[in-house]
Amino acid sequence: MQDTQIKDFISDDQADLYITAADLAALNTAAPLPPLGTSATDPRVTARLAAVNALIALRGNARGNRLPRVPLHQLQLGLGYERSVSSNATFFARADLAYESKRYVQVDNLAWTGDTYNLNLRAGMKFDGLTVTAFMTNALNDRTPADVTRLLDPQQSFFRPALRAGEGTAAGGALSSITIRDFPVSAPRRRSFGITASYAF
Repeated sequence: MQDTQIKDFISDDQADLYITAADLAALNTAAPLPPLGTSATDPRVTARLAAVNALIALRGNARGNRLPRVPLHQLQLGLGYERSVSSNATFFARADLAYESKRYVQVDNLAWTGDTYNLNLRAGMKFDGLTVTAFMTNALNDRTPADVTRLLDPQQSFFRPALRAGEGTAAGGALSSITIRDFPVSAPRRRSFGITASYAF
């Protein structure tokens, strides 16, 4: 068990997901966005910045969430069997199961992979120096993604209300350009099987 609970962390990305239209309306009433070009030392700028930071701290704190890409539970089980069937031949078999619980994609814990069950099987015969093995990997054909990340997609963007003074790039400085995020997914290796032979001399 890996207890990776976040004690305190402010994420702008999480704040973007949780800040509502009502939050923005309250923000603009309490500390209106100063006109474009207003000096950074202007009291309206400092008031706006303080209000924005307070809102981001409120909506963007990931306290209590779990670290992304780290499973809470992991388990590995292995079972082997070997028996002589003649004076120069030995039969063997082995099964290995690796289990991982779901992994969150980001600190906001809003997206996650499923549980993973990876079962590998093999069995074969040893004849003096010759070993013949039949194997099957991912015998359960588990399709849970090997990994999921959250990245910026530079080819897609949209506008949202500017939060900080000087951040706005459109509509007279009232809107800010934001890049859309995508979720690249690493596909798992599907079920595979085969036979191998080796000789020691």
